[in-house]
Amino acid sequence: LDSLVSPLIQKGQPIAHIMANHKEDIPCSERTLYRYIDMGILTARNLNMHRTVRYRKRRHYTKQPKVSYRKKKGHHYSDYLAYRKQNPGIRVVQMDTVEGVKGGKLLQTLLWPENNLMLAFLIDGKEMANTVETFDRLEEQLGAETFREWFPVVLTDNGCEFADPERFEKGLDGSPRMKLFYCEPRHSEQKGELEKNHEYIRYVLPKGTAFDELTKEQVLLMVNHINNTTRPMLHGATPMKKALQSFDKNALERIGLTIILPDDVSLKPSLLK
Repeated sequence: LDSLVSPLIQKGQPIAHIMANHKEDIPCSERTLYRYIDMGILTARNLNMHRTVRYRKRRHYTKQPKVSYRKKKGHHYSDYLAYRKQNPGIRVVQMDTVEGVKGGKLLQTLLWPENNLMLAFLIDGKEMANTVETFDRLEEQLGAETFREWFPVVLTDNGCEFADPERFEKGLDGSPRMKLFYCEPRHSEQKGELEKNHEYIRYVLPKGTAFDELTKEQVLLMVNHINNTTRPMLHGATPMKKALQSFDKNALERIGLTIILPDDVSLKPSLLK
């Protein structure tokens, strides 16, 4: 048991991920495995795990809205709920940014709640040109038809980097490509799946880490390891496996998403060394 489990824990793999991929080889429950680690029976120790991070209570920030009321007309959270009611089953993508150190580079993140698949893009700053360019690049890589299929509705917060919905909604040819809506101010739980998923980023890039020296290749590597981590909410599947059930495999590959074998997954800062 120790020779199987401890090396995987030391790679930063969550216990749920290990249990899901080795259920035939582990002769005990997840609760018992946690107890063995607490008791010091295994080589892996609590300090090797993300357990304390995983259960830390989310802090709520009181950031003031940056999007003008005029520009938000038709894009409020109430409009989002009404639009979904009028279009039942429509796909939704949640969007946010993750900060390294203040004034430095950021990660622009996107997540599909239906499968927990996440994308992350390194951007130079909070200027809206950077966040709009991410969508322009995705439309180029995926093609207009696939882009509209994957990103029909985007829900984000009120940050200055998302301040003009029209610039996001207009496609490369000038025609509408998506609908952008805003959460209510100080209600980050309205895009809670993405907020929760940011914890995985912090396993690899702890809070306070500067992103300025990161490369796009490193960010993509991290994203692929996160997307190939088993999720209890997906009943033992990974976001990547779920995405392959509804997204075109070739299109996923065009934006750099790949399969990583379960035992090769690493969620430690050493992944990017």
